[in-house]
Amino acid sequence: MATFSTKKFQLKPSLKASSTKKITTLKDLYNRDNLIQNLYLKSVVVLYKNKNNAILKQINGRAIYAFNCAKRLKSGYKYNLTIDKLSFFNGLLETKNIKNITILGKVVNYKRFYKDGSKINILNPRYINEIITNLKVTYKRGYFYFNNKRIKVYIPKHFI
Repeated sequence: MATFSTKKFQLKPSLKASSTKKITTLKDLYNRDNLIQNLYLKSVVVLYKNKNNAILKQINGRAIYAFNCAKRLKSGYKYNLTIDKLSFFNGLLETKNIKNITILGKVVNYKRFYKDGSKINILNPRYINEIITNLKVTYKRGYFYFNNKRIKVYIPKHFI
C-alpha cells in the first residue's frame, strides 16, 4: 500500500526544530531521530561493561548504551571519544560505533554516578540507559513489579 500527494512535503514542527539544533552532548541526542554529524564527547565515564558492550555517561549529563563497540573501553575509566552511529533498540538509544578514543584516567568512585532507585521515578524518560541501584522489585513472567508499576525486562534464562 502506498500514498501519493502532489503537495510539498513538510516535516513535523518538532522534528524540524530538533534537526536544526546543534548536538554537543548526549542529552542533545535524546531529542534527535538520527545523527547527521559525528559527536565528539568529553569526559565520558564507563559505568558498566560486559564483553563488547557498555553504559557510557557524560559527567553531569545523560547515559547511552554502547552496543558491540566498547572493546577498548574499561569500566571505571574516563574518556574523550567520538560517536558516529546511532540506533534504537526497543525504544532505547544506543551507539554502534565509537572512534577517536582518548583515555583520561581512572575515575575514583565512579559508582557515585549510579541512580538511587528509591529516590527517583525510574519510569521518567530522563533515566533511560542509567544504572539504577537500591530498587526492590518482584520478578514475574518477564516483568519487574514495584510500587504498583511494572517494567518489561529482558533477562537471559540462565539468570532466572
